[in-house]
Amino acid sequence: MAMSSKLKLFVFILFVSGSSASAQSLMQLMRSQRDSTLQGKWEINPGNKKQELIFNNSDYCDFYLVRRSSGKSYELHPGRNMVKTTRSRIMHVNSRKAQHLTTEKTLQYLDKYYVPRKAAGLYWRYPGKFPKKLNESFPYALPVKHGKETSWRTDSLENHLTLNFSIPEGDTVYATRGGVVCKAGDEGQVLVYHDDCTFAAYLMLEGKLVNPGDEIHGGEPIGVASSEGVSISFYYLDKAQFRRSEKVADYPYAHFVPVFRTGEGDVKPEEGKTYYAVTDDELITQEMGKREKREYLKDKK
Repeated sequence: MAMSSKLKLFVFILFVSGSSASAQSLMQLMRSQRDSTLQGKWEINPGNKKQELIFNNSDYCDFYLVRRSSGKSYELHPGRNMVKTTRSRIMHVNSRKAQHLTTEKTLQYLDKYYVPRKAAGLYWRYPGKFPKKLNESFPYALPVKHGKETSWRTDSLENHLTLNFSIPEGDTVYATRGGVVCKAGDEGQVLVYHDDCTFAAYLMLEGKLVNPGDEIHGGEPIGVASSEGVSISFYYLDKAQFRRSEKVADYPYAHFVPVFRTGEGDVKPEEGKTYYAVTDDELITQEMGKREKREYLKDKK
């Protein structure tokens, strides 16, 4: 029996709705942080009594901060960041009154009456900072269990290079490299920040096994694969991309395909070709400190 036009329309809407749920998930993940505006506050340093411009970064990764009006930029590490200090100790104190105060009383006046104010101007913040040097031969782990096989294809739903790995639904997805979990979104997304300032964005997960702030190693479980496998995008804040815009860049990131450790050695995998995952101790411990490495190997015995 021929399908009615109304039923056809319903099936089409259902198909589009299901597809769009995962489409552009990388941009959704980045936009929530990239489009945020941020303002600093002036505070008094209790030690030298000078005024300092403070930005607090409550995230778990670095941020590159750009002032929208002038293009002046700062790097913000997690936590408290002092980005500027004044030369004068008595700024914002009534000049006539300050002339009649001793140095000690001036400082007391500042401590008693000074009210921190917001720094003028709005800022854009971008997750990450410019890497000093990238090691293009650094080996990553395939996102499947040691000895399992997988292949990848380009995720056609993403604007930027994203690798969709073939993993059976419900199987565990493993971290391709160690780092700190910056974000674990409600849309099956996990963002990991690596020591060399690169990112790995895990998309379309059926379930997540990590939380923001977790420090993970390569080969650790990070989530559960959905019916569409898992898509991973590897990228970093790129200075060349950023310089194309005079003040504020729209999307200043460069994406890449890493080298993975496989049964064929450390190779940059070809699209559509199947590889066996090799997640050995050398790969897992390559970014550990000596003490952490000893404890890891001891626990394996």
